[in-house]
Amino acid sequence: PGYTNMINKIMTVVKTHPHVIMAAGHEHALQLLKDSSYNYIISGSGCKTSRLSPGRKAEFTARSLGFAELEILKDKNVRCSFFTLNEPGDSLKMSFSKRILDFSKLPTLPKEDTVKAVPYVYKDLVKAHASNQYEKTTAVQRTFNGDNYRKEWSTPVSLKVFNINKEKGGFKIESIGGGRQTKSLHLVDKNGDAWSLRTIDKDPTAAIPQIFRNSFASNIVQDMISAAHPYAPLSIPGLEDTLGIVAATPEFFYVPDDPSLGYYKPFFANKVCMLERRDPGPNKESMSSFKLFNNMREDNDHTVNQEAVLTARLLDMLIADWDRHLDQWRWTTRDTGQGRTYIPIPRDRDQAYFHSDGLIVRYISGGRLSFLKGLQDDKPKINDLNSV
Repeated sequence: PGYTNMINKIMTVVKTHPHVIMAAGHEHALQLLKDSSYNYIISGSGCKTSRLSPGRKAEFTARSLGFAELEILKDKNVRCSFFTLNEPGDSLKMSFSKRILDFSKLPTLPKEDTVKAVPYVYKDLVKAHASNQYEKTTAVQRTFNGDNYRKEWSTPVSLKVFNINKEKGGFKIESIGGGRQTKSLHLVDKNGDAWSLRTIDKDPTAAIPQIFRNSFASNIVQDMISAAHPYAPLSIPGLEDTLGIVAATPEFFYVPDDPSLGYYKPFFANKVCMLERRDPGPNKESMSSFKLFNNMREDNDHTVNQEAVLTARLLDMLIADWDRHLDQWRWTTRDTGQGRTYIPIPRDRDQAYFHSDGLIVRYISGGRLSFLKGLQDDKPKINDLNSV
């Protein structure tokens, strides 16, 4: 039962993603199976073989020694090839080869019934709250976890409804992304510019060790999301523009239960999300911090605008944004004639104005986690805000 439950849970997740290839090596045979839009590869006959019965879903089977090879092609296709030999010492031969997946576009959704689909009717504005899971709490919970920004999370506000087919001239879905707590939809507009649509409420389950999930500790971590202001990113661009900091200007939308979202509808439907450019720099191209470091190691004519970095970091401290790890920065370039200068692009202002008045944060911020002191009437010491 435990193994069956595990398989069922894996398949529940897998079926929300269209471009998945499943591989196994337990059975001592070579097989390629096709079930609906999913491919299953069995490659377990590296040293011995066992009997097998080809089923109706089998596109290739072989009771031979050998292995399978997957090639990810430049045209966003995947080719699967099987190589076999009859006896140890025989020459290897390709017994089967086929392109099994085209991930350049989403596959067509299966029709669930014979009723003609009715187009979704969009509204201009709706009233919605950022999340309703932080409002109903006990007195004990508020004492230990804090009042935080619970009111801001649960108060309905007027939001523009996101129309993926018309906003910014219409978007094409490129892929899904995001970290361990949020989901983001990578979009491309009609001009080829890249955008990101990201949920603002968080699910920290993936960031919690397995042993603590579905436990009291997990509930505390989820409830502490209320210490982050849901609409903080809206106020930051004005400060950044005044300081000359290159950054995206986010917009908040209510994402409806829109069929146009296709496979990704369960992740974003009926949620408040933030839309922003992925490359807000003047040349619309940016790079990660890791690529920046590699470029600087390879060529000492590549430098960073240190004054711009200091300005951005001082703003981080002013707004008590403690979550500024390497992936929270992108870098755009300017050619100086003698090399390249890199300019920082701060992003993901989820933790700006962080504030918790609960006993838990008050206790742990007095020690090694002093950066959690957050936004206060009297500013903490600079070192406290930079102790991550």
